[in-house]
Amino acid sequence: MGASLAGVQTLTTLPGLYYTMSDTAERYCPNCRETREFVRTARTRMNLGTKVKWRCPECGFRIVNIENAVDTGVSA
Repeated sequence: MGASLAGVQTLTTLPGLYYTMSDTAERYCPNCRETREFVRTARTRMNLGTKVKWRCPECGFRIVNIENAVDTGVSA
């Protein structure tokens, strides 16, 4: 069973690692030109932090986010 972390339901995968149960996030999609509900397609722990890949189900546009280090969904 998952643990509760600040009121968020979590799933324990390895000792000390907790992942939230949320598989969607609202993000701006540049292909659709509007805010869409992106689906999480992958999550990996790296040296820089946790890498999360998101995909727009409407057009297939993908975003990669590595905690506060990298976010391909943000315009330069």
